[in-house]
Amino acid sequence: MKRLAIALNDANPILIRQIQRNLNCIPTSSRGRIFDAVASLLDICQEVTFEGEAAILLEAAARASSDTATYKLEWANSKCLIAEILADRKKNVSTATIARRFHAAVANAMLTACQSAHEVTGLTAVGLTGGVFQNGLLLELAIPRLEAAGFTVYTHHVVPANDGGLALGQAVIAGLR
Repeated sequence: MKRLAIALNDANPILIRQIQRNLNCIPTSSRGRIFDAVASLLDICQEVTFEGEAAILLEAAARASSDTATYKLEWANSKCLIAEILADRKKNVSTATIARRFHAAVANAMLTACQSAHEVTGLTAVGLTGGVFQNGLLLELAIPRLEAAGFTVYTHHVVPANDGGLALGQAVIAGLR
């Protein structure tokens, strides 16, 4: 069980200093952890009891908004994103709107990452896989952006996008050996 406890009251300046100083900020390559963090910041989920719970609740909150704005998100540095979310919290922007803007930011960051990869490799095929792509809203936001930019997008239809698909792939490789 993971515990995310971030106070959204007067502790915000402390949190901001912690992020600015990179104090106790554990690096991860998992996109799911940023969904966990944002769900915590929005007081949607402070303690997860199953994998993906915070992201599921965050997606549900985001679906309650039709806001079209977004935040800035760079995969290598999420500090701007967190600062923007905290600023909107301070301005009493609704949780649903912030959650929606976060999802749009993730979709935009995916597009930027794919465009950067395309510049280096010339590839135009994109496979959306991993647990984060069980998020229907993220797919709804990302796929049109990617297709409009000329990418062919592949998603899961039979095998799950999460660890179940990974396990199946590992079993197939082991079977071939």
